[in-house]
Amino acid sequence: MHALTNLRAKLRERYYDASPENRIRIKSDIEELERESLRLSVFQRAFDHLPKEASAARPSQSAEDPPIAPMWLDRFNAYARMQNESWRQDLLARALAREADQPGSVGPRALWFIGTMDENSFHAFAALIDISTAMSRGRVVPNWSQYVSRVVPNCVLDPNIKVGNIMFLLSELGIIGIPSNTSWEMTTDELLTAKYAGSSFVLRALRDVQFPSIVFTPLGNTVASLYDQHPNELGKEIFNMWILGINRQIVEVSEVVQTSLQMRGATPAAK
Repeated sequence: MHALTNLRAKLRERYYDASPENRIRIKSDIEELERESLRLSVFQRAFDHLPKEASAARPSQSAEDPPIAPMWLDRFNAYARMQNESWRQDLLARALAREADQPGSVGPRALWFIGTMDENSFHAFAALIDISTAMSRGRVVPNWSQYVSRVVPNCVLDPNIKVGNIMFLLSELGIIGIPSNTSWEMTTDELLTAKYAGSSFVLRALRDVQFPSIVFTPLGNTVASLYDQHPNELGKEIFNMWILGINRQIVEVSEVVQTSLQMRGATPAAK
């Protein structure tokens, strides 16, 4: 990066003394260096995320593991060379770190979405992630219809924006299911974990059951996994009220005690 900065400075010095014809070439070289500098800055960010993004399932990548697909890397480089917002640079860096550790885990569609989504869509999606519950199979917002008129805390788009407004902004992007037609399903004897802001519960279905929810699509879950959730009071309320409201005759609920990692029965729902 330092060498590129020095080279760019030298080209700018030469630009003022160059002929009109040479100025065109020098200007093109300067622009190319700037794009390369942007790309390398994203690579540097990716290195910062590698310890955090590394797969817990395998301590290191073996020689037999497939490399990053050339087509994926070509698309990544094209996006990284643009004048990107800080949030997009961070998502691209995390995507590269994840793909380096687990090739194929960030698909071309997810990479395209990161590289092309507009800023309002990002902030709306971030606000939804912040109030969502992490389940074993992906993120959900349970009982969402009860909260459509509630203000989403700390949303960059608008301090008074409501959950229903967020749903509308995201409804056609392919990152969440259609709110009126989606629910979270569990089959008999299935075990799932539900987590939010340090609270963790294990659910066991005694029979098939559905929970009305905003369900993140595979694309939405991939992008959400590259973002650090910022829990807030609304998200805690949604999570806690959902857990308390689960019918214990249909689903067993046990809380994970974080300090001892032992299980104890959750407080029964109020009748």
